[in-house]
Amino acid sequence: MLNSKPTFVLHAGPFDFSDGARDEASMAGTDTLMSLDVAAWAPELADALGFPTFSTAQLRAATRAPDPHRLKSMQPGHAIYTTRQYLLDWRNTWLAPSNPPALSSTGSDRSGQSQTSSMASATSAEHDTALQLAARLKRSSRSTSRSKGA
Repeated sequence: MLNSKPTFVLHAGPFDFSDGARDEASMAGTDTLMSLDVAAWAPELADALGFPTFSTAQLRAATRAPDPHRLKSMQPGHAIYTTRQYLLDWRNTWLAPSNPPALSSTGSDRSGQSQTSSMASATSAEHDTALQLAARLKRSSRSTSRSKGA
């Protein structure tokens, strides 16, 4: 008995980390307004274990983000409200394939002609353009080395 160590057992019952926000968000209809604190716990934004993937601050910042990634919301006074449908739409803007940006800003962009359809030819054209620019810069650049007489 002298060498025995005390044993501690912690019995914890179910604990709701969301303070009811998870249930409130999951029971809300698609067009029901909910605060960003509740919206963070919505099933549309939950990870595999049911925890939020975005904080309230991140959702608040998303309501001020530029289009197309702005979270639609209503702001009567200081509180910000959104809906589950708005959350779905916002999430889908990040998941939807977007048009890749133009590889270079050339005259064809401005003249309305179609851009290069093949990635290999676009890369080849960019490579040729880079070689031409390098050659032009080599010709027109002045020497920066000091002369031996100075």
